[in-house]
Amino acid sequence: MHRVNIALTLRAERPEDAAFLSQLFAGSRWSEFASLPWTEAQKRAFLQQQYDLQAAQYKTHHPNAAFSIIEWGSCAIGRFYVDRNGKDIHIIDITLVAEYRNRGMGSELLQTLLAEAMETGCNIKLHVAHSNPARQLYQRLGFRITADEGVYLAMTWRAFPPA
Repeated sequence: MHRVNIALTLRAERPEDAAFLSQLFAGSRWSEFASLPWTEAQKRAFLQQQYDLQAAQYKTHHPNAAFSIIEWGSCAIGRFYVDRNGKDIHIIDITLVAEYRNRGMGSELLQTLLAEAMETGCNIKLHVAHSNPARQLYQRLGFRITADEGVYLAMTWRAFPPA
């Protein structure tokens, strides 16, 4: 378990976290589906399928990543997935339950990762949707857009300026 502050901790994801992670995913995407003419059950089933596909893709493409649950006290409030390959640190996903967003917790997690990157000389890379409000946070922290990939922007934070 990695302690970020007195109450905010990261712990390894466990099989019993599956229901929480599915709900977290659905909650983070619900607004995208709210206006569709589907029943609530259809939306939930579709989002479950999307979560299952995403989880499988993450595990397949990032087999050595740290898949962590963010806890506030003893309450699971999010996920933080990071792949460290020695040269770069790749933020695969950071998602918080809606009630815990905009409280500085994501910033705190990212600041801890930035400190690690400075210490190791690694760059940090991520992808973020154009419309994701977290994009502004990433830019404030020094991430720069390196590619526009349609729906997503590739962003990089460099431990040292390029030579």
